Amino acid sequence: MFLWKVLWNPQDYALAIVEHPPLGAVTLWLMILAAFWVLIVEALHTKAGAQRNLTGFRSALIGVPPMLLAVGLLLTFLTLGMMRWIGHPLSFEALFCLLAFALAPKYVHWMGFPLREISRPALYIWRTLSAVFLLAIAVRLWETFRAAAHLPGWQTLLAIAPALASLLAVSLMEIFLKPTTLRAAYSWRRARGKRVVVFYPPGKAAADAEAMAKESDALVGQIEQFLEVRPLAFRIEVFLFESPEDMRRLLQVKHRLAHGYAYNDHIGLLYDSWSEIKDTVAHEITHTVVMQRLHKHLMPLLNEGLAEYGETQTGGSATASICIPLSLSTLAHPGVFYDWQEIEAPDYSPGAKYAHAAALVDYLIGRYGMNKFKELCLQTAYDSQQNRAAQFHKAVVEIYGISLQNLEIDWRREWIGSGQIEFALDLPDAR
Repeated sequence: MFLWKVLWNPQDYALAIVEHPPLGAVTLWLMILAAFWVLIVEALHTKAGAQRNLTGFRSALIGVPPMLLAVGLLLTFLTLGMMRWIGHPLSFEALFCLLAFALAPKYVHWMGFPLREISRPALYIWRTLSAVFLLAIAVRLWETFRAAAHLPGWQTLLAIAPALASLLAVSLMEIFLKPTTLRAAYSWRRARGKRVVVFYPPGKAAADAEAMAKESDALVGQIEQFLEVRPLAFRIEVFLFESPEDMRRLLQVKHRLAHGYAYNDHIGLLYDSWSEIKDTVAHEITHTVVMQRLHKHLMPLLNEGLAEYGETQTGGSATASICIPLSLSTLAHPGVFYDWQEIEAPDYSPGAKYAHAAALVDYLIGRYGMNKFKELCLQTAYDSQQNRAAQFHKAVVEIYGISLQNLEIDWRREWIGSGQIEFALDLPDAR
């Protein structure tokens, strides 16, 4: 009955706060719990099993309640000064609790923040609710302060000005803030499979998208099988863009545009017939599975070679060939392997480097097995700017019992002997 009375007539509760400040502690605790709830909802909203940035989540978990407390203190001090200036002082405790109570609906609104990232329609609904909440809280501030401090109209407006201005700024920023997910950034159509969800542009045939989802389901299973990893616990999202311009804009690509892009839980590429995009889908899905089950930052030479290997293992036509004279030690550097992203006319095309990497990965897995190759991937993965070549040299010796130079000699000679080589570097025998 008390809760119903408060919801029906908040002015009574506002007066109670002024007369008994400890009563406002209930509101303060609800505010802090709401902050934690926002984080919990966001964590649940991310797909089960996805290895999200837990470090960032923990930082937010620690940082949000103090941030809300700091904002509450700042608004309280500003309002306290304004109340004293107009000649109607209230105690600090009463003002703090009064503001927390008046702004409580905003914390409820923040609990629904993940809604704006689900889809484009959900984003519009959330923005509409933001405007409604802004108006409702403005009225609530007005009525609460007028009832609690017995202020005339113009003094009430001055008293709530700091909180109202802050609320207006935050609400407008939230309303016009760009969505952070591709789902909400475009008016997609969806085709849901067992292992993937295909997002495709309006105007495309739903039957084609459903067939793509079914084929992609099979690719995910095949990739998990040859990588010898446990299945992902979520559906990979496959975004098919209408044009290169949309792809560049929505993915925020600043360098040279690639055929496709892979992320922690989704991939992106241009819309086309399945026969045209199948290999790219397999390539990018391999990247995503690797990020989830091995490491997010593999050495590009091994990462792209493994993705090309994924294409061939799923019936694709990826080409594996030794066609670059650069040593593996040189290609271990991301800036060398990915120079085509920054240089208009690189010495070696992306296709040549990917084929070169595919030949290396095919050789390592075929000769030494998948388990040792995955160990190599983990030992050469990077999170900082350490010496890539030295890291690669050390890992090869530890895992394969051979120097990187001798491994490269054996690899190139085997390809020469098989007749599959397009270009071979004449390396001296280092033994």
